[in-house]
Amino acid sequence: MTINRSIADLLRSHSTIPTAAASVPGPSPIINGSMDVWQRGTSATSFGGYAGMPDRFTTVAGMTGSGAATVERSTDVPADEGFTYSAKIICTGINSNTSAARVSFEQKIETQNCQDLIDQISKSGGDSITLSFWMKFEENSSPITFPATFSCNLRDGNYGRAYCKEFTIAADATWEKITLTYPAAAQTWTTGGVNGAGITVQVALAVGSAKTLAVDSWVAFAQDAGGSTNNVNAFDTVGNDIFFTGFRLERGTTANDFQFDEDIETTLAKCQRYFEKRINSNTYS
Repeated sequence: MTINRSIADLLRSHSTIPTAAASVPGPSPIINGSMDVWQRGTSATSFGGYAGMPDRFTTVAGMTGSGAATVERSTDVPADEGFTYSAKIICTGINSNTSAARVSFEQKIETQNCQDLIDQISKSGGDSITLSFWMKFEENSSPITFPATFSCNLRDGNYGRAYCKEFTIAADATWEKITLTYPAAAQTWTTGGVNGAGITVQVALAVGSAKTLAVDSWVAFAQDAGGSTNNVNAFDTVGNDIFFTGFRLERGTTANDFQFDEDIETTLAKCQRYFEKRINSNTYS
């Protein structure tokens, strides 16, 4: 047997062995998706903005009536999934959910961290983008019944285009993994610049009738739009609780498990890039 024949037989015998790289999930541009870093405090008695929130996440609190909520870090997490913390939102005042109401939990992703996903989602024949996260909804004698419908928007960074998808929470007080795939389409995708928002992930928690979006299609996005017309009002009863953790965004149609391959120092450093602390320098006598 010649040397060349031996090499050819060896290559042929190993040709069906998959490479390690083929099974490794791609990176997610969402920062602090496991809710580990809380530089602005681990609780807030007022709901809206970044205070008391896990780093890189924020809330839009356009409640009406006496709507109010608090937020805190929680150790209530999905069992055996590797998470330490979740974000817990607690309803403390009833949102009357008039036409102007809009409440959401979201993260804006810097353009330079997600340009590869933008390039795919904004062209004909491009790859889809898949979002996954864990959510639990606990109602407190609320009129909401299960399965309960929520919605989530994937939108560009400059309020131009959005795709709204509905999802359901099947049971009360039960952690569920949500998986949503957004298709690519030829469209103009606007951003806030290289260092501005490129993609925003926005989970709707209450949507007034004037803040709705069509579902399952790319549409023009009004800056104050909320979500689906079928979205429940998660703040209809004092004591309702909403939990989130494990956010992941990736190219393709597969929702891989959350990747715990980044050490806490790296996650913290990423969050610190966006963190500002103001010190009052005035002196008084």
